[in-house]
Amino acid sequence: PGESVLEGAVRELEEETGYKARKVKKVYEYYPAVGYSSEKIHIVFAKELELTSKNLDEDEFTDVYVFSYDEVFKMIVENKVKDAKTILAFLLMDKFGGYHEI
Repeated sequence: PGESVLEGAVRELEEETGYKARKVKKVYEYYPAVGYSSEKIHIVFAKELELTSKNLDEDEFTDVYVFSYDEVFKMIVENKVKDAKTILAFLLMDKFGGYHEI
């Protein structure tokens, strides 16, 4: 409560990955399950990342991997990435170049 989408994105990124973003930009929002859920997802691009440390909740655990653009594209084409929000964010970045505009 009382936190903007961008503030929340920066906080969550650092808590769950250990990277703090110096620049962020909200590029899209959508409802993934219209008709039975009011959940809204915000897609935020982050740039100028600084490695800090994770601060996970007790019930959270994450592994962080860094991939090149070409590696991610290949994983999507080969149907290895199954998460729709990840695919949508990548395609938005690819198509509109939003990452470079931050």
